[in-house]
Amino acid sequence: MKTPQFILALSLAAGGFAFAGPIDKNVITPEPVCGPWYVSAYGGGSFFDGASYSGNFTQANVDFDNGWIAGLAVGMRTANFWRFELDVNHSQSPASNGSASFFGFPFIDGPLGGDVERTSVLLNAVKEFGTGSLRPYLGAGIGLTNVQADILDPSFFGPVGSADDVVLGYQFIGGIAYDLTQCLQAYAEYRLMGQGDVEDATFLGTYGSADFGWGQHAILGLRWFF
Repeated sequence: MKTPQFILALSLAAGGFAFAGPIDKNVITPEPVCGPWYVSAYGGGSFFDGASYSGNFTQANVDFDNGWIAGLAVGMRTANFWRFELDVNHSQSPASNGSASFFGFPFIDGPLGGDVERTSVLLNAVKEFGTGSLRPYLGAGIGLTNVQADILDPSFFGPVGSADDVVLGYQFIGGIAYDLTQCLQAYAEYRLMGQGDVEDATFLGTYGSADFGWGQHAILGLRWFF
């Protein structure tokens, strides 16, 4: 008869379930690992060196007060912590003071109004260092920058200078990133941004070129991986 063997098998099965114990419904499922793609949003302060204008009859220099910058980026991070991204940003700085000469004679020297705006589309390459939650990084970018400026003399002359041109843009990047979660990263960053000379510029009615120098930016941002 096979009955004893059948009873023995049932006994072993019951013992196995008893040894395993009840199923724990409170077991936490591990958070899924995020993918290499990300989107980023940032903003901060813009600190602009100033601009110099050179024309046939006019020389001018314009200083700017502190302004702001904001931007978005989308990119990918590789397994060895290189990041490649498309970065779009816009900055604005108000004019503060300036001076100009016309045919060599001083013509303007004092407070100025108006502002300069720069919109950039750049391709960045960034290298993160380390593998922990807190990682410094360095990078650089190159692309195109649209520079638009309208300079005013509020005391008498009204509009005195303008510029509108698309030129080569470039930047150098340094920062530190911290992983808030597996998929969300906060970062603080310094950028040094420059661009080529603006050829489509006027000052006191004369055409020439303008050098808008370097812009320094202190940035805070968030980066989300998916």
